[in-house]
Amino acid sequence: SSAPGWSDPQWSNFEPPPPPNDEGWISFPGGRDGTAKLWGRVALPDASSADAAGGATPEKPPPVVVLAPGGGLSHDCGMGMAPFVEAFVTEGYAVLTFDYATFGASGNGDQPRHTVDPVQHVLDLKAAVSAVRSRSKELGVDGDRIALWGVSLSGSHVLVAASEEGGVGPPGVRAVCSLVPMLANGFSALTESIPLNPRPFSSQAKILALILKGMLLGIIGRPWYINFYGPDGSASAQQTPENNNGYASLAPPGGGEYDWRNGMTSSSLFKLFPYNPLSHVASIKVPVSLVAAGDDTICRERYARSASEQIEGSELVVIPNVGHFGIWYGEPLEQVLDIQLNFLRRNL
Repeated sequence: SSAPGWSDPQWSNFEPPPPPNDEGWISFPGGRDGTAKLWGRVALPDASSADAAGGATPEKPPPVVVLAPGGGLSHDCGMGMAPFVEAFVTEGYAVLTFDYATFGASGNGDQPRHTVDPVQHVLDLKAAVSAVRSRSKELGVDGDRIALWGVSLSGSHVLVAASEEGGVGPPGVRAVCSLVPMLANGFSALTESIPLNPRPFSSQAKILALILKGMLLGIIGRPWYINFYGPDGSASAQQTPENNNGYASLAPPGGGEYDWRNGMTSSSLFKLFPYNPLSHVASIKVPVSLVAAGDDTICRERYARSASEQIEGSELVVIPNVGHFGIWYGEPLEQVLDIQLNFLRRNL
């Protein structure tokens, strides 16, 4: 949609119903203040594939890959993580996927639905890791062998999380996979897109007007939403052809199980602008795999190269002739899976 923003008080306060009890779901506290009830889903390998992941046995359970959803995505957007979950589980790893506060199956805490808050996302990721460790026996996993996995915006979150605790990340984290990470700070990501993808002045004026409107409505507690993606010239936050077509391919038909919508609070932009993940990466000491797309106009290769130069021992692979969303399909997807599985075999 190219609608110039919208408001839906009922949806902005929507708290999703609890997921089914019999499909591997677990809950744990999250959000900035710890009041949001987060939901994650555990997938376990079968006995025939467990040997590939370090010879897992009942006495030595499988290691875990914690997958953080990309910006604006959730369990409703199954295509976003489904091929990676399948590949990792087939290889013999346990997998935890989860939804950030205000997205998907998770509750909202003290923020309206679909608030994109990078600081909160990193806290939610760390909460997911903590849940895996504290409940490892119950879940049947090895809480001392954990890998973090992220893509696009969450590709930066996993690096920020790994940079903490003296550069070794949360306890139990042994490796990090960062796929087409968004490493430019939010303001640079916006301004640098203008020369590559010129926008008419009317489009930029629409976005500015919506930001100001959102600020005013936020004062009275009424969130105002702008679209994640839309056609060029719309009032969407992301409106390059690559974003519009690629994002749409990952969105769940009809909103999915948890009423996903193409929108984020306009106040999210103020949380994104100061986020500067590249300033954190130099302290990382755990093994890191970085994969960039050579023709990516959203998360550009040069930022991944800069991160690789700063992270001692990191491994960078650039897949040529593919854009940001191309890594989800066909031969590029197979390349990414081969790269990441090989990395995990050596480091987890």
